[in-house]
Amino acid sequence: MKNNFRFRSISTLSHLCVLCGVVLLANCASNAPAVPIETAWNNVDASEKSLRKATKQLQDSLRSAAKDLNITNCGDLSTGALRQSLLTSLQSMKSLNPSLASGALLAKTRVLASAQDLRRDAGSMQIGLNQLIAAMSRGETTPPNREDLSKLMARIKVEAEGATGLINYAQQIADQLARLGG
Repeated sequence: MKNNFRFRSISTLSHLCVLCGVVLLANCASNAPAVPIETAWNNVDASEKSLRKATKQLQDSLRSAAKDLNITNCGDLSTGALRQSLLTSLQSMKSLNPSLASGALLAKTRVLASAQDLRRDAGSMQIGLNQLIAAMSRGETTPPNREDLSKLMARIKVEAEGATGLINYAQQIADQLARLGG
């Protein structure tokens, strides 16, 4: 039963790595640096916190881009409809005055930088998870104060899917901002 759980965990890890756009080595658990399980858990905690922070920063960059171009119909971008509203507004713009065009290029740079930060933090998450899986496959036991690995994986999967969707959306917005910036 325990080995079956590990297999599902590694399979889940593989899906997370693919979702985050990170290259996954064939046997990622064995390629992870050998760190104690407590260190691996701490690395996962730190990278999860960074992933959330980078996600929020990308959302803020997207809202700032909308504000810079005087687009007010997209709210907080928390839903697909609000996101589509911003994208549609940008797509419908044909030209901008010079100051707004310059603002569009600056906004594009901020959005792309925030998306890159989110990708980097997704890579850090992969490393932490690889370390954790490697420690478990060496037979180290999870400290009693830690949550169940399946709960962690489920939560991170949701976070990774959300981050991936936001990165893809940010790229569409950046493309529109580049078009408007000239």
